[in-house]
Amino acid sequence: MADGLRIGQRIQIKTADSEDEWYSSRVEDLTGETVTIAAPIKAGAVVSLPPGTLLDCHFPRDDAFYAFQAEIIQRRHLPVPVLVLRRPETVQRFQRRRLFRLPVVLPVLFKVAGSGTVQKGSTLDLSGGGVCLVAPELLAVGTELELALDLPDGFHLAARGRVVKATECEGEKGPSRYAHGVEFLDLPLPVQERIVSFVFAEQRERRRREAGRW
Repeated sequence: MADGLRIGQRIQIKTADSEDEWYSSRVEDLTGETVTIAAPIKAGAVVSLPPGTLLDCHFPRDDAFYAFQAEIIQRRHLPVPVLVLRRPETVQRFQRRRLFRLPVVLPVLFKVAGSGTVQKGSTLDLSGGGVCLVAPELLAVGTELELALDLPDGFHLAARGRVVKATECEGEKGPSRYAHGVEFLDLPLPVQERIVSFVFAEQRERRRREAGRW
């Protein structure tokens, strides 16, 4: 099956459509019908996830991120604790250079790299590849920045980035503001995965809330 899964692949999992945290796991075995993963561990104990639980799952590969939902159909404890999942029929693929951008407004502290002047701004959207930064001053394309912001789930993000696009925000009253497309530079993979986890979880929660209106 062309779903990107491989034995030994690192994978992040959490209970679907919940506020639970993400857990690290690993693909232990694959068949045409199932995916066997290591049972997640927290504080030295196996996390309790019973059969029938639907999981949100995602994992990186060199070219892209992949995301899917899968149901736990069995737990095994020997020789090591594992979860047997029903192999997903559909796996979403997100190219790294085209990671999904989540519209989200968050306060940001930033400064031009190498300077000591910290400024306040906000985001318009966020992805594992970068952020749209709104600032009171126009920053030249190519400017490198140091940024700090807190995600709603409590994760503190500190990153370096480069301005790749800058435009004036239109249709606003008051002082001019400028929107800057900023790509992250040398972002560690675990940090990028953490951002993607937040984006996927928030995207699913918004869809759930939207579906509940009908």
